[in-house]
Amino acid sequence: MFREDELDFEYQLDRYRLCLTGEPSHDQYWHHQAHDMQALVVGDALRDLMGAAVMYSSRVQDGEPLAHLRYGVGRRSKTLWLSIRNLTRLVPPDRESPMAQEEVDETARDLNVIYINIRGLMDNLAWAVVHQFGSVKTRELKPAAVGLFRKMIAQDDALMPLATTLDPYRKWDTEMAQRRDPAAHRIPLSVPPAVFDEASQQEWLDRKADYDAAMERALDLVRDRHADSDEAFRRVHEASARMEAVGRFMPWFHHHYDDGQYPIYPTVPQDLAMMLKVSARVFEFMDGHLSAE
Repeated sequence: MFREDELDFEYQLDRYRLCLTGEPSHDQYWHHQAHDMQALVVGDALRDLMGAAVMYSSRVQDGEPLAHLRYGVGRRSKTLWLSIRNLTRLVPPDRESPMAQEEVDETARDLNVIYINIRGLMDNLAWAVVHQFGSVKTRELKPAAVGLFRKMIAQDDALMPLATTLDPYRKWDTEMAQRRDPAAHRIPLSVPPAVFDEASQQEWLDRKADYDAAMERALDLVRDRHADSDEAFRRVHEASARMEAVGRFMPWFHHHYDDGQYPIYPTVPQDLAMMLKVSARVFEFMDGHLSAE
């Protein structure tokens, strides 16, 4: 399994600490290196989690425990691995070029996939331990009442040690649920394609005027059934691309406009790191009880 200390951004930044001067323009490069390394380490740990889920599923009972480990944790960890790889491809820490709309859509998809599956994977772990080790009363709870940080864990004598072990992660779980979890009634996560200063705002408006003129010309040709309409629409696409090239990309994401924005780095890799640590605590609990059976 993975080394937990290496999952944290501060651990990765420590590798470059001697290079830091306190000057933001100089230190930014080294921060980017640390962000890159953290994302790579987290990705490797997610791959380890796939194997661990399958291995532990072979040690538990058939039915709910096996299904939630092998097909729940196993599949979700692969989905998370694919999503963080694609996210870092589209949004490397040092990206400054504005995003095309297709990239915005793909990045938003990956962000939502990551956070929905962080929550889902921890719920799979909860179902596995409840049905493997929990009391009959706990196993009969409604699905909404089952969760690693729900009261039912601490109220079940057989699961209470796990609840105690997970206490250090409770604050993180609450904060993530309130601010970055797009499930249930939360607003889906998204990423702004670019930010504009005063000069780039005017540049965008000028290019928007060119786009509108090109579109009007193309539609006129279509209405007139003109043979050159394909060339006109090619110019529309070119004008659109020029609009998308204005401004500067900032690696931030958000859900509700009233709740501010969050930096993709280190927020997303760090949330995955915390989920991985929670998973490790659950497997440690399972180790102790499966060995005793």
